[in-house]
Amino acid sequence: MSSPQEIPYPHDIMEKCSFVDIVGSCCNGVICLRDGYSFEDLLGLWDDVYNYESNIVLWNPTTSEIKMLPQSNLSHPPPPPEPFSLEIVEFGFDSTTCDYKVLRIFEYLTHDNQRASSHQLQLI
Repeated sequence: MSSPQEIPYPHDIMEKCSFVDIVGSCCNGVICLRDGYSFEDLLGLWDDVYNYESNIVLWNPTTSEIKMLPQSNLSHPPPPPEPFSLEIVEFGFDSTTCDYKVLRIFEYLTHDNQRASSHQLQLI
């Protein structure tokens, strides 16, 4: 068995973030990466946190191919008083269409866990 080797991730695209998440599982050698920022990096300003949308990249470490996915065209609803914003991203392969799918879900909650004006789904 060979020893593990380091594979550099596409840091030139995601170098300014606090952390990088692997979204879902690897599909046919393709890995979905999502960048993120800590609240401290966003200076704790609620407008920055509320309006932040992560960058999503599909990356094949074997071929070094990288595809940056477009930002969402969904608009954020007006923030409720002291809201909480949640972004969930999932990645998978659709064998019916032979295509990769990324699903981004935004949900807006108030601090007492009441849903705000809306939640939004986007298939990228």
